[in-house]
Amino acid sequence: MADLVYYSHCSLDGLIADENGDFSWSFPPDDVHRAANEAAASTGLHLLGRRTYEVMRYWDEPQEGASDTEAEFQRAWAPAQKVVYSRTIDEVGPNARIEREFDASSARALAEASDADVAIGGADLGGQALRAGIVDVLTLVLFPVIIGRGLRVIPDDVRVDLHLVERRDFSAGIVRLSYRVARPTT
Repeated sequence: MADLVYYSHCSLDGLIADENGDFSWSFPPDDVHRAANEAAASTGLHLLGRRTYEVMRYWDEPQEGASDTEAEFQRAWAPAQKVVYSRTIDEVGPNARIEREFDASSARALAEASDADVAIGGADLGGQALRAGIVDVLTLVLFPVIIGRGLRVIPDDVRVDLHLVERRDFSAGIVRLSYRVARPTT
């Protein structure tokens, strides 16, 4: 059984993008990108909301002029399986399929059947997974910026107890924090 990992970049005030959808402040420096490559290489399946998938489609094909680090990410991302949750798109790229509705028990079953981690990408989808109690690990890459208003990485109506399992410092004051979700003991 693999972990279901909600992984996201965010501002110090917990936002993925500002109120206009801008997330350019979160473009990672090389050391952060290399760490994202490690995470992508250990992920067998990505569960993605439509907007996140549309951003990530860039990586489906090799990019001319890509740095070695970017090319390494593309080589990890492209062959991974992807499930895109969307009611509006009808086509997806290679190694991807569409699901019209997010079903928490089906997502949990995918992780239980997997030998490699299953990643959740996107604030809405991540929030649904947190609410449903199916996330095993929450990993946040914190950028030293305060946005004020925008798309929250964690919804307002969720309470989850966490145990810190990793803290990794990067250049430019960026920090990655990984937490295991506390499960009630029976």
